[in-house]
Amino acid sequence: MIESYITYLEIKGFRKQTGKRIRRELGWFYEYVGGGLNNLPEKISKYYEYIRSKGYKESTIVLKMCQIMGYFKHLRRTGYILKDPTDYIKLPQRNRTCPYNIPGHKEIERIAERIDTRNGRKTGVRDRAIVELFYTSGIRRKELIGLDIYDVDLRSGQVFIREGKGGKDRVVPIGTETVKWLKEYINGKRKRHLKYTREKALFLSKTKRSRIKYSTIDSIFAKYKPVKNDGMRISAHRLRHACAIGMIRNGADIKYVQSLLGHEQLSTTQIYTKLSPEDLKAAYRKYHPRSRIKDLKIGL
Repeated sequence: MIESYITYLEIKGFRKQTGKRIRRELGWFYEYVGGGLNNLPEKISKYYEYIRSKGYKESTIVLKMCQIMGYFKHLRRTGYILKDPTDYIKLPQRNRTCPYNIPGHKEIERIAERIDTRNGRKTGVRDRAIVELFYTSGIRRKELIGLDIYDVDLRSGQVFIREGKGGKDRVVPIGTETVKWLKEYINGKRKRHLKYTREKALFLSKTKRSRIKYSTIDSIFAKYKPVKNDGMRISAHRLRHACAIGMIRNGADIKYVQSLLGHEQLSTTQIYTKLSPEDLKAAYRKYHPRSRIKDLKIGL
């Protein structure tokens, strides 16, 4: 069952290296508690206490348990077991903070405009559609990789995300600019690529025969990052942050943002309500009377 689970993860777009780590962790789990599917809650609890006693960092403990929990949730979904034996496990909550140097709307526009989408460019339209989709929907990399062509409804401006984080489905809206580039990609390059493959994936690799990979997405952001970056990192996950922050700053209710991003806990979304240094600086310049004094000379 472990191998079928690893195969399932790879089909869903997980990296092979991630599959190896999960296979190794599950091997350690069964080596410690013994094989079989009997007394699973007791075995999982026993293993949890064991790894907590090993002196690992809290983040490592959470990662190890998430790998175990993901496996048993999969067994429950596929009918191998009747009940998820990890439901009662409460992992410690990380102290989440909103990262600095998240690109704003203007920076993202500049990134998008650097993508060459002229006729004849091999992946330009596809890359533009990917960047727009990340920003407009807050979708995760794994979720974008797992999208099939039938998951996109351009007429209603929606994308159906199957088995997002935690194995949950959700529908997210997309903006008109994203619809425009998706339509151009689907009806153009992707349609012409169908002579090479019957792959149902929305975004195809450069070879046109397989689903896009993590490394390809990383290379897109490395290729199109601003020339003068000023230390700002550009990535798919930072566009997810930018999507959430942009909505919060424009007055969106936090519950809408939670639903869009697919957060199980509202506390995860609440990091975006905390003032960033940029927000504080802008408020200071707007409201503090001394901030309006121009050309102030300070003698030292």
